Amino acid sequence: DPHSFEPDGSALRRSVGPESLCERGGTPVWMLLLTGGLVCLAIVIAPSAPMSAQPLSVERPVKLAIAPSSFQVYSRLDDETLEPEARQGYYQGVERYVGRHADIFELVDREEIRSQFLRADDSDVLGVAREWAEMGIRNYKDLRTDEAIDQLEKAIERFDRLHYGLVNPKRMADILLYLARAYLDRGDNEARPLVLMKRLVRLAPSRVLRKGYVPDRVVDFYRSARQDLLRDLRRNGPALARGRAIADRTGSDVVLFGYVLPHEDDRYEAFLLLYSREQDRLLPPESMTLDSVTTRTLRQSASRMMSRYAPCFYAPPDRDRGVQTVVQSRGDGPFSLQLKFLYGSFLKFPAPIERAFGHLGFGSAGHLQLTEEFGIGLEFQVLNSFRDYDGWLVDDFSTFRGFMGPDLSIELGDFNLGARVALEAASVSAFQVCTQVDAIPFGCRGARETIDDFTFMLGLNLRPRVRYEIVRAFALTASTGITYYFVPLATPGERGNRELSFPLTGEIGVQYRF
Repeated sequence: DPHSFEPDGSALRRSVGPESLCERGGTPVWMLLLTGGLVCLAIVIAPSAPMSAQPLSVERPVKLAIAPSSFQVYSRLDDETLEPEARQGYYQGVERYVGRHADIFELVDREEIRSQFLRADDSDVLGVAREWAEMGIRNYKDLRTDEAIDQLEKAIERFDRLHYGLVNPKRMADILLYLARAYLDRGDNEARPLVLMKRLVRLAPSRVLRKGYVPDRVVDFYRSARQDLLRDLRRNGPALARGRAIADRTGSDVVLFGYVLPHEDDRYEAFLLLYSREQDRLLPPESMTLDSVTTRTLRQSASRMMSRYAPCFYAPPDRDRGVQTVVQSRGDGPFSLQLKFLYGSFLKFPAPIERAFGHLGFGSAGHLQLTEEFGIGLEFQVLNSFRDYDGWLVDDFSTFRGFMGPDLSIELGDFNLGARVALEAASVSAFQVCTQVDAIPFGCRGARETIDDFTFMLGLNLRPRVRYEIVRAFALTASTGITYYFVPLATPGERGNRELSFPLTGEIGVQYRF
């Protein structure tokens, strides 16, 4: 089987990378955005995913369980920079991706996994195991080493029967440590404590044994066992039996394993592996090399690697029925289109106009999301003015605005908060104003002046916004924006400075993500 883990680890090394899970090809898809004229051109690379010979595919969403005690970050023992909350970031990245793709995956809750391994009919065995563990620990502390080893081994045997390491890995690690130290104190068997220490590291990778608190021989043995475990994980991956046990107990189609291992240099390497219950094997792994291990980098790497697995849960189209030229969007592409309704007003306006007046319009925008927090937007707006309140404006006029700039965002549940700083180019059509106040009641006949100083303006726009996701591909948006124009500068004239600036707009609209 080319996807099995081979003893020398060649399958793991061979399959790492974006081509490892399915035979993939990249098909460039050119998306041309025409918004009110030709405003922007965006290129989106949409990966197509031809399936392997036997893809995993079901009519319903794939039921996925995340192995609770196997989703770990193994930092270097001397790495003090790893944030404690960063260890959760790897799990959260997968959880967030799966939650956004409910049409593909059905995530098994962690508490459900725990409850499946704590069944009522196992309570007697669990109670006996706990009693043996307590007696063994007491005897170890009382220096009765032989009795402690016998009792702790009985406890471990019963805990393993219940897969207790999946339920309470911290407590299981404590018991393993006592048993390993008891063997080391007796000094007649080093093979057994090596196995126990490796299990301890797998269940509690953040635990560090330090000299001065623990005997030096135990610390050295622990570090050696830790290195052996990391080599085993890199070479062979997780145990197949753990995936089989979780899948059988929870009824899951696939079980996900994940771990982050230190690289040869200062970097780390993140791995994801899937156990398929249908095929009873581990699928080829996905991996990424990380320059740093933070909550953000772990979350992003997990999400990206899960996106590589997702296409393999779709069956290829039936060739006898023909290939559909139109496919349903899943809303997970990087490109989105927005349509907006606008209301605004210039806060600075040329004399003789005395008060701000309203403008109505529409806008369309394209957005390319490069990372979870960063994207680039292009937008075009057309607004038409009302008459001013005092009647100085003889006729209405139009404003054409184009924007381009980066967008920063943060997600809070179904809401996405963000802000954009963009370069704006604008053009205001020529308009006429009255020059005499007593001519206003008579339509300003013979007392008109044409203002055409604003055919080209350049400025800086700031726009905070909020987006509410109704479904993954469709969202409602609301924003406000203001611009300062630095081209052209205010020009002096007979009636003072001629300046049109600080357009303040409120915007509501919809967004569709491809």
